[in-house]
Amino acid sequence: MASALSHSIEDFMDSVERNFAEAIRSAVDHYLDGRRQGAAGSSASASRRATEAVWLTVEDAVRYLGLRSRMALYQAVRRGQVPAHRFGRRLRFRRSELDEALARR
Repeated sequence: MASALSHSIEDFMDSVERNFAEAIRSAVDHYLDGRRQGAAGSSASASRRATEAVWLTVEDAVRYLGLRSRMALYQAVRRGQVPAHRFGRRLRFRRSELDEALARR
């Protein structure tokens, strides 16, 4: 019973973290888009910015990089081969930075 409750609370906190992080990203993107309104830009550059702002979870990054396991990703982060960002206790990866890491390989 306690294990199920603990798991339920952990799932809830994960959901809250994801929603909070998404709300912050959305607010920052909205603010930056407003600041760029005066600058000449195309829809292609707006689309590119949206693509660059994609954050990946550990599981998504493992698949994106074609690694065998989460442990391989953690080791690459520890060695400085893959850039990672912390949101609380969670690691997140910016897709554009992973592309750069792949290009350096």
